[in-house]
Amino acid sequence: MYKTLLIVALAAIMAPSCVSPKAKKATNWNNKLAEISKMNQDRWKDVIAAINSSQTTKDYAKVGNLGKDLVSFLDGKIKEVNDMENTEGSEKMKEAMIEFLEYEKKTAQDGLSPYLNMNQDTPPEEVQSTYESLSNMAREEATHLSKLQAAQREFAAKYGLKVKEQ
Repeated sequence: MYKTLLIVALAAIMAPSCVSPKAKKATNWNNKLAEISKMNQDRWKDVIAAINSSQTTKDYAKVGNLGKDLVSFLDGKIKEVNDMENTEGSEKMKEAMIEFLEYEKKTAQDGLSPYLNMNQDTPPEEVQSTYESLSNMAREEATHLSKLQAAQREFAAKYGLKVKEQ
């Protein structure tokens, strides 16, 4: 059985009810990125479910197609984040989010595209090797995610906001 890859979402920021307009804008800006992170996480969960299912169904094309869809989704979200107007002090967090999404995109491209060339006749060793390669790529996620979360905490601190623990 394959191990499950864990993709963690960026947390929402909780704002007290009596916050300045700048803090409210910062909260909304952060929460937009958290929403993108959550959508990415949900898509990865679908990919992982398809990988696990492919063990018995040998339907590797579904995994490959979900990977193509994920890359397309990430391209759109990278553009969306790039196009977002910064709020005061958001530059570092925006940069970290783009870096994280770029990493996720590269992982999806490099790790999932081999599944498009697989079928029921693909040797189990090749399937296992492809999965192990994807798992190795996913191990780097913690580094990228930690940088993003640090930028988020720094951004929240500028406005006296709290990061909601997940």
